Amino acid sequence: MSHFEYLNTFVSFVFAIMVSRIVVTLSEVAFKKISWLHVGWLIVLAFNMFQMWWLRWSYNDSQGYNYFDYLIFLAPAFALAFTVAVLTPSDEPPDWSEFLKSKRIQFFSSYGIFWLTLISGYIYDGGDWRGVAGPFVLCVLGVLIENKYFQYMLLAFFVVALTFMAYQLGIST
Repeated sequence: MSHFEYLNTFVSFVFAIMVSRIVVTLSEVAFKKISWLHVGWLIVLAFNMFQMWWLRWSYNDSQGYNYFDYLIFLAPAFALAFTVAVLTPSDEPPDWSEFLKSKRIQFFSSYGIFWLTLISGYIYDGGDWRGVAGPFVLCVLGVLIENKYFQYMLLAFFVVALTFMAYQLGIST
């Protein structure tokens, strides 16, 4: 196996742990008062993981890697893992919608860091980073604006945007 395959296998293990946390949290939410906003963000995060995993395995591994390349490659996966950890508590809160309200700043900050790591990776590789700058700006707005209806519109935007990116990904592969 190449260095690239070892690195991708490691990232796959990180993603598997995140998916298991999301599935457990979704099963807990299903038996309590459902917070559709919380469920929606968990689905968006799972969708982000699947897209990242798919793109990583379709990446060209012909280049050599140095230590900084490894950091750029691993940073989005760990930023997304931290974001999932914020939304999937180990102890079940009594009210899931209040939990999401209390974790709003931490969630959007960590999710913004995820998009910032993607931007830095695109800049480092010399790619077009402008396509991932919009979600970062929306995460900053998510930190600043607490309005419930704005939060639902933000979730709807991310669902539509990620669906469109998956559609483009399907066309390009």
